[in-house]
Amino acid sequence: MNKTVLKLYKFSAGLPIFNKLIASSLLFGLLGGIAAIANAQVQNPAERARQAEPQQIMDMLNRAQQDFYREYGRFASKIEHLGFCNLQKSKNYGYIIFPPNDPTQSVLMVAKPFRPDLKMYSSGVFVTKTQDKSLTVAGVCETIKSVAIPGMPKYSNKGKSPIECPAGYQLVK
Repeated sequence: MNKTVLKLYKFSAGLPIFNKLIASSLLFGLLGGIAAIANAQVQNPAERARQAEPQQIMDMLNRAQQDFYREYGRFASKIEHLGFCNLQKSKNYGYIIFPPNDPTQSVLMVAKPFRPDLKMYSSGVFVTKTQDKSLTVAGVCETIKSVAIPGMPKYSNKGKSPIECPAGYQLVK
């Protein structure tokens, strides 16, 4: 059985896509490790866990909105429309989709903390056109300091990131 596994590995390792997946996995793992170390110096483990939850959920909601847009040509106005029935709130955060004025162009989602010492997260998913093709772009912003009103990220084709965070926020990742 070990010979079979070795043969499959040798065969698969020669494929260009396999090499790209391995390289990108190593790169993302390394970058994630560096970010985790930098973050660990600032926060204690319990705080990191509380902040990781909304970041992961906002990323998940962004991907779900992008999939929803690809299927229906518009963004969902309720979390339930994305298939997450029990995601209205957690122990530390409430999750809200603000229905957009034009559901075919953008959507704002917010992770609002229940405690003042936690950061608020604001996420935007936007449609951009390139060569007769609609693409979606998403990003998550976190508050630098406590704010009462969520800010809407903006799409921008300038700078390093296609997402610009509102005043008082910084881009996550």
